Amino acid sequence: MPRFVILTHTHPAWHWDVMLEKEASLSTWKLHATPTGADPQSAQPLADHRLIYLDYEGTVSGDRGEVRQWDAGVFETISHDANCMVVRLSGRKLVGTAVFEKQNSTNFWTYRYVAQPVAQSANSSANNSDTLPAGFPYQSP
Repeated sequence: MPRFVILTHTHPAWHWDVMLEKEASLSTWKLHATPTGADPQSAQPLADHRLIYLDYEGTVSGDRGEVRQWDAGVFETISHDANCMVVRLSGRKLVGTAVFEKQNSTNFWTYRYVAQPVAQSANSSANNSDTLPAGFPYQSP
């Protein structure tokens, strides 16, 4: 399964970088609030990052602050198109569904996260789309 990491980043202001492994790079999103809430928050897509960030903590070159690992694990893509990506995260802190969704025809995106109930996360099957949280219209293809 592909890996993910969520880093706290101190530059230019404190934020979280959500990074999802895709082949030889990491799709990256900048969040301004803790990535644990079900309420939508702004998610800024960033340029793809190098795979080294899956395991890196420390100073970022070019005087771009410091990063620290906040969470890490594996993920499964539930659905993905030009306007929405739904992934199931299985990390040390986050076990649940994350949704990145483009708003209207702009480049404004939102992120929301719904935790998986503890009983489900312990017994869930990686390919079982029935474990999507209530209210999510997205299903596995």
